[in-house]
Amino acid sequence: MRRVTLVLCTCYSTLLEKMDFEKLRNVFSDNPLVRRVLVSDALCEKNVYESLSLEADGRIVVAACSNRLLEAVFKGSMGLVEFVNIREHCAWACGSREEATWKAIRLVKGAVQKALHVEPISTEGLKIVKEALVIGGGIAGVRCALDIADAGYRVYIVEKEPSIGGVMAQLDKTFPTLDCSICVEGPLLSEAGRNKNITIIPNAEVVEVKGKVGDFKVRVRVNPTYVDPDKCNGCGECVNVCPVYQPNKYDADLKPVKAIYCPFAQAVPLKYVINRDYCVECGLCMKACTRAAINLEDKPKSVELNVGAIVVAVGSDLFNPRLKPEYHYGEYENVITNMEFERIICASGPTGGILLKRDGKPVKKVAFIQCVGSRESGAGIEECSYYCCAASMKEARLILEHDKEAKVFIFYNELRAFGKGWEDLLYRRCLEDGVVFIRSRPSEIRRAGNGNLLIVYEDTLTGVRGELEVDMVVLALGFKPSRRMLELAERLGVTVDKNGFIEESHAKMKPLETRVRGIFVAGTCHGPKDIVESAVEGSGAAALVTGLFRRGSLRLPDYARVLEKCTGCGRCLTSCEYGAIVREGDKVRVLESVCNGCGACLAACPQEAIILGNWGLKQLAPMVSAMLED
Repeated sequence: MRRVTLVLCTCYSTLLEKMDFEKLRNVFSDNPLVRRVLVSDALCEKNVYESLSLEADGRIVVAACSNRLLEAVFKGSMGLVEFVNIREHCAWACGSREEATWKAIRLVKGAVQKALHVEPISTEGLKIVKEALVIGGGIAGVRCALDIADAGYRVYIVEKEPSIGGVMAQLDKTFPTLDCSICVEGPLLSEAGRNKNITIIPNAEVVEVKGKVGDFKVRVRVNPTYVDPDKCNGCGECVNVCPVYQPNKYDADLKPVKAIYCPFAQAVPLKYVINRDYCVECGLCMKACTRAAINLEDKPKSVELNVGAIVVAVGSDLFNPRLKPEYHYGEYENVITNMEFERIICASGPTGGILLKRDGKPVKKVAFIQCVGSRESGAGIEECSYYCCAASMKEARLILEHDKEAKVFIFYNELRAFGKGWEDLLYRRCLEDGVVFIRSRPSEIRRAGNGNLLIVYEDTLTGVRGELEVDMVVLALGFKPSRRMLELAERLGVTVDKNGFIEESHAKMKPLETRVRGIFVAGTCHGPKDIVESAVEGSGAAALVTGLFRRGSLRLPDYARVLEKCTGCGRCLTSCEYGAIVREGDKVRVLESVCNGCGACLAACPQEAIILGNWGLKQLAPMVSAMLED
């Protein structure tokens, strides 16, 4: 006959006043199903489990504090263990010593019965493929890939653009110290390009993800560039002969670029690509290329990757200012976005760093409008976009560095300068330099008679209404998740929050983990943040990946399994709050890497076609009966 060993813990004797341990010992010493009863005053410190003389099947009931503190110790060293929380659930929850003792007896009786009916579950570890995939080559993705590669593991960077670098590569300076942006990021890009453990796959996107933590199968579509990257040496002779121009995305479409182009001077990889939407197939580039690198018949390719972990660092988009018609973006030529301003003020930009209007005249009065697409309902997001106040203050200082006589105004909703150095190096310096801050969300931009812009506003601090005439208006756009990111989230099986950013598993305890084990998140696809925090999250995600890889094998918690008698009614689909159950033909399937073992699907299934470890009727029925018996 099966019997169990019962271990009671007094929690440093603090539970002796709340519960009658002598009665507990006597009740279960007389129980024929209990082999013996041990009492300890501190299970979390004393290795009581080492002195246990157990039967062959090793069945133990531990009545102590939360199993979160003891489960790893007991289940890591011995077989079948059941836990009863007599501290939080009995001693601390009941009003009297008698009531707490009575409840503890009931719970332990149930645990004894359950322990007798549990069956060993295979704990064979899953092998981990010690290679990682980073989706997105911005600063978060590059920092993450470098950290993983430096730890000795192979990393694949899948980037949708022809070069890694992301938005940071387009900026003139970074705040709060006004360092040259590409001077900071460029060496990291070069290091990633040279690192033997990093493989960069540009012009690519993830189209399918299967498998689970430690063993993901990922299919990547590599879009054609029409230039063989293995043959191209970046000489640029093809550009010299190309007769066709196209909008330049890197320069925010302010200055055209040839149909065959390299994204920017510090691009990694430094290879040329052709935009077939503009190419007229004149063939001049093919004649100019001495390495026969150009292939206008190039086709999309499919790459299969097998990785143990995935980091999502795809960034996000900026709010579309055309959705704010009162600001007339795209209609008034001197209403620009903050990204367009970055390219204009940059020495490598379309104007060589000279702040000019579209007609070529210098700019003397500039106004920044904050929160365009942030902190409002509708097309934008309801939250603060984090970076905009600091970005506008940085750009205001750049204007005054170029022209000390210029006038700069910042229309703000609520000014936020909470990052390291932002208060002193940005806000206070702007005040000292004479930047005027106006607390207002302007209602409209109009065109003045002389062609300048009129900003209609009300100062919410003074209640004064007014109009301000300026040469240029810069709209500080908020972050907005891209539609492509939502499609990627669906392919990965991860969830998004109300604004569309990728949602973490737990905001406080697991801030860089998604609901799918083995898939992590970093950067602005996780939510609005600046360069520093994006890089920090990249390193944090890398630490989680390397920690996973350093394990010899991986043991997943119990997950639900669907039996053949499933009728496909679908009730379990709506009961699972993690989205771990999906349809597969006329039945359902449990995604092992997503399931958290909560058991909600078991209760919802009318056919009893789902099982979850030792939480079936075979175990629960005797457990409940024992707790209810007299």
